[in-house]
Order: sequence, then C-alpha cells, then structure tokens
Amino acid sequence: MIYMAGSILISIQDISQQGVPTLLHALQQAKLISAPIVSYRIPRSADGKNDGVMTIGGMDSRFFDSKTLVRQKNTNPFGFWGVAVDGIKVAHNDMRWSNRTIILDTGTVCEL
Repeated sequence: MIYMAGSILISIQDISQQGVPTLLHALQQAKLISAPIVSYRIPRSADGKNDGVMTIGGMDSRFFDSKTLVRQKNTNPFGFWGVAVDGIKVAHNDMRWSNRTIILDTGTVCEL
C-alpha cells in the first residue's frame, strides 16, 4: 500500500485536451491493469480516520460489502464522473431534489 496526499489525474479519455491517453488507459494499454477502472474507499470525516484507499484497475473486496455494492453508470456527457440520483437526504432531511445528476469529485484538478 502506498500512502499519498495530493492528486493523481484520473479522468475520462474524452476530456484529454492533448489527445493523450489518461493514466488508466495508458496502464491498460501497457497491460499493467486489465480494465480502466478506479475505485475509492472514501472515509467519513466524522469517523476521525484518515484511511481512504484508491484502487487502480479494479475493486479491492476488503473495502466493501458485496451485498451493499451499488454500481452507477456515468451519465455526465462532459467527461466528468456523474451519476443520476432520485433524491438527496442530509441528516434524514429530504432536500426535495429529484431527477438530478451529481458529479463525483474525488480530487479532480483542472488547469485552465
């Protein structure tokens, strides 16, 4: 396991401004990973732990319960990771937001 802080640019191939492969696609083309997949274990701040994990090339079964696993297709046409949601609750309060798309930002860096 490698401990790191900062960002590693994991993005969708379509938003590459230079037309070069993303890290995931380059690793797959070099046959270092079997699929351009990245998965995250994102800790809750309230738990007071700094134990997040990023897995490149698949999913590490130590960090999820397969019975509660939810997979969502990327629905964002602009190249970022986005998923459709039916509703959002914060601390059991219904925000009354329906039929939305949210962007899953796990540390994206965009340089303009």
